[in-house]
Amino acid sequence: DAEVVLHAVRNCGAALQYADLSLRSRRDIVLQAVSKDGCALSFAGEDLRGDYEVVLAAVKTHGWSLQYASPQLRDREEVVSIAVSRNGNALQHASERLRAEYSIVLVAVNQSGTALEFASGNLRANASIALVAVNQHGLALRFCSEDLRARREIVWTAISSNGLALEFASEALRSDSEVVWAAVQKSARAFQFVGGHLCEDVDFAVKIASYSPGSIAVAPPALRRNKRVAIAAIQQSPTIFNDLASELRHDPDIVQLAVRTKGAKLQQLPPHFRHDKTIVLEAVRNDGYDLQFASELLRADVDVVMAAVESKGLALQRASQDLRSNRNVVLAAIAQDGLALQFAEEELRGDFEVVLAAIRKCSIAKLYASEALQKNKLLTPCPITNPFAAEGCSSVIFTLEDLVGLPHEEDTVHVKARIGLGGKQALASVPLEASLADLARALRESAGLSEKQYIHVTTPGHERIRPMDAFMRLRSLCTSVDSTSL
Repeated sequence: DAEVVLHAVRNCGAALQYADLSLRSRRDIVLQAVSKDGCALSFAGEDLRGDYEVVLAAVKTHGWSLQYASPQLRDREEVVSIAVSRNGNALQHASERLRAEYSIVLVAVNQSGTALEFASGNLRANASIALVAVNQHGLALRFCSEDLRARREIVWTAISSNGLALEFASEALRSDSEVVWAAVQKSARAFQFVGGHLCEDVDFAVKIASYSPGSIAVAPPALRRNKRVAIAAIQQSPTIFNDLASELRHDPDIVQLAVRTKGAKLQQLPPHFRHDKTIVLEAVRNDGYDLQFASELLRADVDVVMAAVESKGLALQRASQDLRSNRNVVLAAIAQDGLALQFAEEELRGDFEVVLAAIRKCSIAKLYASEALQKNKLLTPCPITNPFAAEGCSSVIFTLEDLVGLPHEEDTVHVKARIGLGGKQALASVPLEASLADLARALRESAGLSEKQYIHVTTPGHERIRPMDAFMRLRSLCTSVDSTSL
């Protein structure tokens, strides 16, 4: 049914493929189809593919539809010109005569530089055409004539568009430090195409690696294996360590630098480095939890373990049994995290001073003290009550406004809160490692309220701190200690 088909192609030109063969030769139907989708020309009858008006309508909506036009129309300048202005690569479907026509090719490469591939040999050697092409798409340089790929102006324009175009430059220009430097600035991977003496120029490679560390992954073999180049890259981007040549990833100096700058974790290193005290020390200073990957011998080394627990108190868990009985090591661990008490040996969990230090750091550390000390009233002179009121209870509301850490008081946070809906404020200073319950008690005391009174505490976003959050640390509300923040 012609009316049905006409309605269908007005909405979707490709619907023409489902029409009866007789209707695909109906000019009005095909014209509607190609006006919607130029590629519907492929379903048109043979005679309509040679119809000037139909083909012109098709290429206006989709330049690529030129391939379905009759040979005669693919040799018509006005048809091809419109087609390549929509899709430059449609030039490949133009007649041989028009692929050698300057004005047609110029329109094509201006729309898509890579259309230069389909131009005639003479025009691929034309400097003005080439300049337009590489400016539009740097990789079009590969389709330029050999002479043009040796022209500095052409190559410079190409790499300014896409650094990887260096691959298609002449050997002389790939050996030109200025050209290579410009290419690498656009794309680190362009360094793989460096040529001539630059393939062994360590000083130039160090400059490249310092600017673009990723370039070392594709550097010529001699430079990729060079220690100076690797060090320059790691200093700029420590994580480049994993892209280094295998022999460099086994070099102690390189490994130590990568670990110190947090570019490599102990678990990523070749196994023998887990026995190297210098390397392991660097690793646990950055992240105490890396102690778990150290050799058994080093997990019994007091220097290594001390560095680990000073970084992460809970790393005490991975220390040898002897060091978990070492008073100084345990005290260092709980100074960083009171909960490290749970990994101390039984004797120290019954040591009053050790337990007291842990509880001062984190009140719930008492749960890990010996049974006798858990009952010791000197450690809990008065019952610890939860100061937070339950949801729905009527009580005074404190809204936190500022938590301020001062540079000379790194472990203290100064808190300002608004009381109720009025303008009164409560001011308090509490340790950074204090619990939220400690914060609530300090605010309650600042406001002159009874120790037995429960209170509500909310953040500026009106998020209420719940009773179950009482033992969370104040640090959980802070994004930084040296600035005012919540």
